[in-house]
Amino acid sequence: MNYKTIIGLFVLLLAVFLITEPKISSYLFPLKRHETWNTFINQVKKTNYIDPQKFWEFREFYYPGYFTFAKNGLPITQMNKFFTSANIILKSNVSPFPFLMYQADKKLTSLETLVAEDKLDQLIDRFSFQNISVIYSSPTSLIYTRDKNNAVIIFVETENEMLRANGFFDFREKNKAPIAGKHWFVITSVRLD
Repeated sequence: MNYKTIIGLFVLLLAVFLITEPKISSYLFPLKRHETWNTFINQVKKTNYIDPQKFWEFREFYYPGYFTFAKNGLPITQMNKFFTSANIILKSNVSPFPFLMYQADKKLTSLETLVAEDKLDQLIDRFSFQNISVIYSSPTSLIYTRDKNNAVIIFVETENEMLRANGFFDFREKNKAPIAGKHWFVITSVRLD
């Protein structure tokens, strides 16, 4: 093999890698993010359910980011700042325990909390949903757009669904106390450009 052939093969392999590696391709190609979003939304509409594992897959592959996990809870100020930016107003009797945040540049931010309530109408003041376009709605989940470039995914699930999707907690018998009787409340803000 000559020098030009080796360089050509290297460039070809690099291009194939960049196009097929989900996290990198979504970073480089906005159309890949659009496809990831549409696949997730179509799956939700088809099954009439936000599958927690499909949600985690969507969130990770939509845009590369990083997790902040705090077993003893994230700062309340960080949670409140996120709720304000997402235009989410919690009911005054709700006491969330924020434990995980995923941040992907300005493309996607997600906050996970534990709550006692199991329905969205028990958690969120509906007045915070003015001028939205609903994509999907159920008693435990809501997906909507605020404008053509911004969407929000909100859902509340059982602790068993959280255990199935979330590997951050060590849930051996001695560590189950913090989540016993709690529900998994997730709010995700997505930039759709």
